[in-house]
Amino acid sequence: MSLFSATADAAVLPLVTAKDVALAYGGSAILTGVGFRIMPGESWYVIGPNGAGKSTLLKAILGLLAPVAGGMALARALDERWPSRTIEVLNKADLLGGPDRVPAREGTVAVSAITGDGLPALRDAIDARISAGMELLDYRLPSDDGARLAWLYEHGEVLSR
Repeated sequence: MSLFSATADAAVLPLVTAKDVALAYGGSAILTGVGFRIMPGESWYVIGPNGAGKSTLLKAILGLLAPVAGGMALARALDERWPSRTIEVLNKADLLGGPDRVPAREGTVAVSAITGDGLPALRDAIDARISAGMELLDYRLPSDDGARLAWLYEHGEVLSR
């Protein structure tokens, strides 16, 4: 299983800290020696094969499953809007005849792990979640204002010049 995150400001306290965590599910060890910090504003992706412990890790982060070893701490209560910012990927749609055969539910996307059917819908769902809090601003700067243009290129998206 792989954990990926974006970098965050070092002066901000982590939302979740895990140190040498071991998780078990159904009496079987799933993850051992896990450690990470989730910082405010970060986007995280948990990637791994079936049975690697992705869902188990998320249950532990949400406080639904206690670690059998190590420690996990929440700096504060999770934002109650987290379900509206979560996309559940149903990646076993092939077992039900493909993504088109999976009943639609809000916040879920069915994907075929074999054919890739449903990946455009997943991309669209991710784009919608990411852009939900964004707004388009129209800044007009003089072309010789290099410092401000450089800042916009670094921190935003310049649509035209």
